[in-house]
Amino acid sequence: MSVHFFYNYREELVKKLKEHYADDVKIWRKQVAEKEQLDEAEAMLKKYFNTLVDELEDVIKASNEEIVLEENEDVMEFRIRQNFVRFTRQDRSIQVKIGYYVSENDMVETAILGYVVPGDKRAVMKKVGKIHDGSTFDENTINFYLRSAFSEWLQNLDGANEDTV
Repeated sequence: MSVHFFYNYREELVKKLKEHYADDVKIWRKQVAEKEQLDEAEAMLKKYFNTLVDELEDVIKASNEEIVLEENEDVMEFRIRQNFVRFTRQDRSIQVKIGYYVSENDMVETAILGYVVPGDKRAVMKKVGKIHDGSTFDENTINFYLRSAFSEWLQNLDGANEDTV
């Protein structure tokens, strides 16, 4: 039996392990990329709502807690009176839920509008009940959710202001 003085066992070990675990590495990389996309979307939400709260600082203080931004570990909720938009971080998505007051029924109706899910290059919005892929998740998407949650309340507010003029 001869000994090879320049045989590098480490290289052979690395090569064999990479071959053996190639599929596992692909799956792991995909999971890491998806998590990073959701982290990026969550950071975008936090930045958006923190900027909103900063712009409304005096209004929020004067509103007697009618306007609130609540942030927990997995949930971020922006609320104006009974109306709200809530983002809930889940393992593979961020759920988007809105609630709005319906005066005819004297109750708050809630709806899950969609989910922010990982996409090919960045997170996308998937609407509930839609089969096709959604659009890219960005600030315009967040604006859509705010409009869905608060547009009727703002219209009622505008109507009340016109009555007092």
